[in-house]
Amino acid sequence: MSYVNEGVWDRIIRVAIGAALLYLGWSGTIDGSWGTFLKYFGFFPLATGLSGFCVLYYLFGFRTNGPIRERAKTGPKDDFAEEPADHTANRAAAERIEV
Repeated sequence: MSYVNEGVWDRIIRVAIGAALLYLGWSGTIDGSWGTFLKYFGFFPLATGLSGFCVLYYLFGFRTNGPIRERAKTGPKDDFAEEPADHTANRAAAERIEV
């Protein structure tokens, strides 16, 4: 099951920031302990942006991709489970014949 709690704009920003941090760390533009920090920390915004899931958003109940729809809460609806209203009379007639 996939759970996405980030909106499109949030994901784009995270991927851009993650890529920039990785570039700064791995290219040697920033060296020393900060460069080492950026080499590994840059993977977090990149990974959350690509997956669309942020653990901190989940823990605090925060979402940037809009409200949860009722249909999404209950799962997929089987559109063929209910008969159309115009067939109810035919069904009632068929039940009387079978009895």
